Formats: sequence, structure tokens, C-alpha cells
Amino acid sequence: MKKTLFLLVLCLLPSFAFADWKMVEPGIDYRREGEPTVHFFRIDPARYRLDLLLASDYKVAALTMENYRTKSGALFVINGGFFDESFRSLGLLHRNGQTINPVREVSWGIFLIDAKGPRIIQRKDWLPSRAVASAVLREAAWKSDGVKTAIQVGPRLVVDGKVQTFKEAEPSRRSAIGITPEGLIEIVLSENLLTLKEWAETLQKDCPNALNLDGGGSSQLSAAFSGLSLKIDGMTTVPNAVAVFKK
Repeated sequence: MKKTLFLLVLCLLPSFAFADWKMVEPGIDYRREGEPTVHFFRIDPARYRLDLLLASDYKVAALTMENYRTKSGALFVINGGFFDESFRSLGLLHRNGQTINPVREVSWGIFLIDAKGPRIIQRKDWLPSRAVASAVLREAAWKSDGVKTAIQVGPRLVVDGKVQTFKEAEPSRRSAIGITPEGLIEIVLSENLLTLKEWAETLQKDCPNALNLDGGGSSQLSAAFSGLSLKIDGMTTVPNAVAVFKK
């Protein structure tokens, strides 16, 4: 009797209570873990376009993710890169082949998408244009020509499968973007308060390469899929965001 009751309760629980992927849109899967919750989104870049949204596009300094999503028509939006107290973006923002905000000379990483797919590179491997390329160009260096979208933020959490070493601060809410071995894009937000090491270990399970996004009060998302609607509010509006659109 007890076993039968347990199985009945198990069947009645919502599927999102378990750490299994659930398709919420063809080419987009979702899972959640823990309480407070860590939210995972896995996106096929062959079916969906990642782009950057700027509050300045809408003549304001900063917006919530819900504002960005409803104004842009995106399926999903998550907070992006760092910014200062005046809501000025810090670090590279590059979209539609144009650099909107310049590279910042710090040891952050760069997430980019070009014809070869998504990549995460070092800041020093970003070159401003083919005009800079020469016979001594490093093989790893990435020319901005042909890059559709790029955002600079950090730190790099996982590099070639290895968790990096961090100068730790207090545990915080976190956001990140990573790339799976199959070349899928994974976007993750933790409502749980985590150290950078704990956060990197969370991403390492799925992604051999992962990059931290702005966190703390900035961490927030808005999603409107056919199989899931989700809004997680932050403590502040932000000047830039990463968005997912149908191609």
C-alpha cells in the first residue's frame, strides 16, 4: 500500500520538479534543480538566433528582462554584461557585425557567434578587424569580421573542461552562458547563492566552456515559450541583455 501511494504521488508531481530536460520549444530544452532553484536552458543555435539588446535602443538607460522581451518580441531574455553606476555598459558589445561598445582591457572572456557557431575566447584573442591580421597572427586569435554577436564579461568559469581558479567574494545569485560538447548554447541562472567555484562546478557538468554573466541583483530572466512561461525578477534594471529569437 505504501509503495502504491508513493508511486501515485510521484506521478502527480510536476515534471519540472526533477533534474530532467523538458522540451519547451522545438530546439529549446529546460530543466531545474534544487531549492532555491537553478534554471537551465539548452538552445540549438541552428534553430534560434542569439542577439544583444540595449536599453538605449528604446531611449532609456536600463530595463528589466520582462521589458526587453515584450518590447523586442524575443522568446527569452537574460541579463548580460557588467555596467557602472550610471548604467554605462562595460566591455565588448558587438552585434550585426558592428561593435557597439569597445573591448575592455581586463581578463574577462568573450562569448561570440560566427559562421562556425558559438565560441568562448580570451580577451586577448579578439582582434578589431581583418586589417589587423598579419603573417604572425596567432592561430587562436578571432577576427571580428564575420562575428554576428559578441559580449565580453567574466570570469571564464570553465575552460576546456576545467574549473578555473577565482578570487572569491560572497556567495551570490548567478547567471552564465556555456557551450555543450555538441555545440548547443546553455544559459543558466541560479536563484541560489553560490560562490564562483560552486557556480563553475554547476556549469562544468554540461559545458566544457562556460562564461559568467553579471550576477547578484542583476540576475534576472524572462521566458515565453510554448511549453513554459517564466519570470525571475532582479533587484535592478540593466542596460544590456542577451536575447533568443526564432530564426
